[in-house]
Amino acid sequence: MTEPKAINLYFREGGSDKIYQAQLVEAGGGWRVTFQYGRRGKPLTAGEKTDGPTTYEKAEKIYDKLVASKVAKGC
Repeated sequence: MTEPKAINLYFREGGSDKIYQAQLVEAGGGWRVTFQYGRRGKPLTAGEKTDGPTTYEKAEKIYDKLVASKVAKGC
């Protein structure tokens, strides 16, 4: 099933308080994986993991790999 996905991850340890957000969204005739990160309460830096619109299957693999890597790092 092709549905958008989104996740909000947080990391707080010592003086660090960070947020990481990722989305799998439909855009431009395909699917994209976008993300934002930074310190909580500050402007977030945005980026994209896909080079442009791609198939849902490819985008979902990229999204799942991205989320797994952030969870493994402690987010």
